[in-house]
Amino acid sequence: MVRLSHVQGVAVSGTNMKHWNYRVLEFFDEETHERWRAIHVVYYDDQGMPIHYDEHPAAVSSEDLESVNGLKAELWSFSAALNKSVLLGSEFPTIGSEYSVEGDAR
Repeated sequence: MVRLSHVQGVAVSGTNMKHWNYRVLEFFDEETHERWRAIHVVYYDDQGMPIHYDEHPAAVSSEDLESVNGLKAELWSFSAALNKSVLLGSEFPTIGSEYSVEGDAR
């Protein structure tokens, strides 16, 4: 696991542009003392620092009804998340779905 202050993000250009990708996040329940991990969409600021994640874990889906290529691409993106450091959900300043990103920058 890596503290957010030590994560090297992806270089992003533009003043308002935000980048996103799939990442593994670890959570801890204070009441039950259980830990779990899930893949979430994580958003980055202009300096490439993770600042936000979607509240619900990501799901594999595709609008490509002609083939399974869309699903393959999503699974590839999920597998890429497994090769990155695990982030702690408790260290993010915000959660939810208030951010939107232009384009498909994973």
